[in-house]
Order: sequence, then C-alpha cells, then structure tokens
Amino acid sequence: MFTIKQVVRSGQKSGKDDAVRLYEGRDPSLETGPSGNQQVTFQKDDGVYCSIDSGVVFVMNSTGKTVETFRLKGAE
Repeated sequence: MFTIKQVVRSGQKSGKDDAVRLYEGRDPSLETGPSGNQQVTFQKDDGVYCSIDSGVVFVMNSTGKTVETFRLKGAE
C-alpha cells in the first residue's frame, strides 16, 4: 500500500488556490495517457483504477518515505 500525494500549484504568488490531495493505492506506475500526456496510475482498495495527470506526484511507502517523484503537466 502506498500513499500518493498530488500537489497542484495555482501559479500565483498568493498560493490561495494551491491543492494537496492524498490517495491510498497499490501498484503506482507512470504511463502515457490517451491524450499523449504522462500520468500516474494506481488502484485503490475498492478496486477502482485512478490516474493523475497534473502537478507533482509523490509516492510514499508505508513508513512515509518518498520512493518516487513525478513531475507532470503543470508542475512548476
């Protein structure tokens, strides 16, 4: 089980619209999506497959250590 942390920055100095999202999932991997952009895909506990295609994505193991970092579209 991994924790996937997505950080999306608004691009403005105030940082008001910055977003941090956390997901729990298995088998995270970097793939090319249908639009040709890179995306991180993973499977949640309920069996649903998810993909993230923007921002900076950190994959953390069960001890909270970052094991992978992906810079996707819109990452600054």
